Amino acid sequence: MQNDILYHIIGSKIIDSKVNHISESTKKIYLESGIVDSLIQLASADFKKGERVEPHFHETMTEVFYIVSGEMEVTLGNKSFLTSLGDVIIAKSKIVHSFRFKEDTKLVYFGLEDYS
Repeated sequence: MQNDILYHIIGSKIIDSKVNHISESTKKIYLESGIVDSLIQLASADFKKGERVEPHFHETMTEVFYIVSGEMEVTLGNKSFLTSLGDVIIAKSKIVHSFRFKEDTKLVYFGLEDYS
């Protein structure tokens, strides 16, 4: 039974990929869907000062972002916030969100299935 299996991933295959919604940046994907229930992806990405992630939303995915370094302006719906090292941002499904990077910034983030 899958729920009884303990996954121990050491040196798992890391995939380099383009960041969706922005062409210049790349991300590293550590886990993809199918390994952990409800997890769509666990990744990190580096963004350069001045880059933007244009407004978008996900129909069935909530995203959680942790700022490892840097500073960015986050817009969730119609509210904007300045965020920096150590902040956590949650973009629930169906909520339009965008980012504007004020400094070179590193994010770790994951997506969770959300059918609410």
